[in-house]
Amino acid sequence: MANSKASEDEILMTERKLLSALNNLPPMPDLSNHLNTRNMKILASFVVVGFIVYHSVLLETLGSDSCQWLLSDGRFQGSRWQPFGCMMHTYGGSDARSCMHSISYWKGRNHIVFMGDERMRQLFIEFIALIDGDGSSELTDGHDSVIPLEMKSYQYENYTNRPVDYSEYHEHYEQAAIGLYTEFLYYPFLNEQYRDKLKELECLNHKSRVTSLVTGLALSEIPLPNVHDEGGDMKQLNSRVEKWNLDFEEAAKILENISAADTNVVWNLQEPVLNVSSPANEAIDRHNRAALEQFESSKVRLWKTTRLITQIFQWNSTLHNQTEHFELDSQILLNYLCNGNMYYQDGTCCTTTEKPTLLQFMTIVIFVMCISLCVIMFVVCWRDVKEVKTTAGSAVVDSTKTKVYHTRNIEATWKVSLFEIFRGFSRIGIIVGYAFLCDRTTFFMKENKNYTNLNFGFPLAYVILIGLFWAKDSEHTSILHRDQTDEWKGWMQIVILIYHFTGASRVLGVYMFVRCLVTAYVFLNAYGNFMYSWNTGDYSVHRYFTVVVRYNLLVICLCMVMNRPYQFYYFVPLITFWYTVMYLTAALWPRVNSHCVEKSLTRLWYLILKLIILLALITLLSSYEAIFEKIFSANPLKPLYITRENTVLDWKFRWSIDRYVVGYIFLRNLAGPIRTLYSPFFAWFGKFALELFVVQYHIWLAADTHGILVLVPNHPVLNVAVTTFIFVCAAHELHAATKQVTNYLVPNTWIGLIKNIFIFCSIMVPVAIYSGAFDM
Repeated sequence: MANSKASEDEILMTERKLLSALNNLPPMPDLSNHLNTRNMKILASFVVVGFIVYHSVLLETLGSDSCQWLLSDGRFQGSRWQPFGCMMHTYGGSDARSCMHSISYWKGRNHIVFMGDERMRQLFIEFIALIDGDGSSELTDGHDSVIPLEMKSYQYENYTNRPVDYSEYHEHYEQAAIGLYTEFLYYPFLNEQYRDKLKELECLNHKSRVTSLVTGLALSEIPLPNVHDEGGDMKQLNSRVEKWNLDFEEAAKILENISAADTNVVWNLQEPVLNVSSPANEAIDRHNRAALEQFESSKVRLWKTTRLITQIFQWNSTLHNQTEHFELDSQILLNYLCNGNMYYQDGTCCTTTEKPTLLQFMTIVIFVMCISLCVIMFVVCWRDVKEVKTTAGSAVVDSTKTKVYHTRNIEATWKVSLFEIFRGFSRIGIIVGYAFLCDRTTFFMKENKNYTNLNFGFPLAYVILIGLFWAKDSEHTSILHRDQTDEWKGWMQIVILIYHFTGASRVLGVYMFVRCLVTAYVFLNAYGNFMYSWNTGDYSVHRYFTVVVRYNLLVICLCMVMNRPYQFYYFVPLITFWYTVMYLTAALWPRVNSHCVEKSLTRLWYLILKLIILLALITLLSSYEAIFEKIFSANPLKPLYITRENTVLDWKFRWSIDRYVVGYIFLRNLAGPIRTLYSPFFAWFGKFALELFVVQYHIWLAADTHGILVLVPNHPVLNVAVTTFIFVCAAHELHAATKQVTNYLVPNTWIGLIKNIFIFCSIMVPVAIYSGAFDM
């Protein structure tokens, strides 16, 4: 008993010592003080710099040739093949024929030769089937512009240099309407006959020269496995290797000469064979290595993905078949041949970047000057900058005591004001420059979108759960109070972002839902601006220009740097147009606001009458297309509402969808607890939703929203996390920067405002003239 009592005392003493030690530990650091937007933006900046260095090394190692990426590596995303680092367009019959016609037009000919064994013949057949897929080129026997394919069975000849006539196995296909002539030349062995045919192609004159040559062979040369004598197979194989190397060396010289004479030459590596003994596949590997040694540093393109795709198909033999393999090979080949001529926005493999225009160059130079002057002024005037004083803005409270609208008064010297302007434009310029690097160069990689129900539904459910988890009570109880509208904008913007990222527009139900969200977003912007004017009675020109500049500053910068029309960023024209309509309706005499209605309820009928007139005008514009086009196609409105195709149809489509804007207001405000409960998570995103919507085009998505930006190759989940973090930080910074610059660009005085409008017009009118916006 005594011993057990002593043991208990020792345990108690030990516990007391541990508790005392724990109580004397220093307090844990409060990480919440460091997890703020400012530090996250600093971290994002370092991440961007790190990836710039990483991709510089990557491009130095792999090269910047996206054609080589297309032919060398890739992976399957679901059932879709994703090349390494670039986007692959899916060609249909009409696209393929347009490409063939384009090549024929620009080069004066389009002669494609497939040369090799049975494998090349299967690729040739699938290539023709894709071009002739919808049957538009099927002609009767009386027409000789199309020579139909004839199926043949081949008897392979033994590997020999003995002259053998293979001409009866050749096939050709011609379609004069698109200027295409393609043929399959059956040469199964890398022997003298094969080399003689290459020399014959090499000696063709310029007018009849082959535009593209796709060749590759090995399977027919492999010795048949001897199940009784594996060592004999290896001896036979080793005796062939030296011969192969000599043959490859001679053929490579001819192919190099053909490639140098403006001909696309592609050597297709042999893929492994399923259910064949290891000596045969080892022979294939050694044959491929010989080709790699000869062609790796030459102008001849090595087509490696056929081997990779075959291996994947063999691992998933229940999911794929041989026909799918050659269909995919045909798509890769068409992307290689066509993308540089067709410039499909969802096909960046084998394309060149747009050459910067003079306007783009000048805009970038101006931003660089702003950054330089900002640094110089900070060094010279840093004391003045640190001592800048801003008075607390006057507050205007609405009649329901639920909303407070702040005005900002700035007291600063001209040096500080100039520094703040340069600083704001520098912040915008750095992010816009990053957007240019992402979406107008091949420095960063791009991938196709891949829609599946899981890809769309999982992130959507995830962010909804996060938003609901952070829900709390609002201080406001009125209908559509500020917390509620910010929350609404936030979750809608997140849904729209996921919709764009996953390519969910192909699903009609999701597309229609997102269109409703855009409509609701337009309503919320109009509602917020209307409530401000209704509660404050502020219908001033200063207020109008403040809102318009705030909406459009970023988009104008992007239009000039990214060389895109104003209508490309369709959401900003929408909210700008409807805000202008709302402002004119409310500002025209007689003006009505909450204060005058409290004094005389009859004045409310003036507002109702103006709204009825507005409704009639909207209905008139939507009903008569000719009137709509005359209004929005006339100068000076024309530069704002036309697309690159010189049409206002896209604007009419957007305008028509959102012309009668209403949202889920009744359900959201049905009961008091529902009305006051909101999600700060969604509301935070709602505060800078406009920047999220606009800047996603170039630094989160890619190729003008047709693809996805890739900073972390071959790791899609990590890539989404990294690009999303940078994208959100950039959008938040743009929100702050445009807000800062707007305060200076729209001064409170009439003289200052008129002066800035004159400066803006003197800049934009020459830009519009240079861009051809006023051309009839």
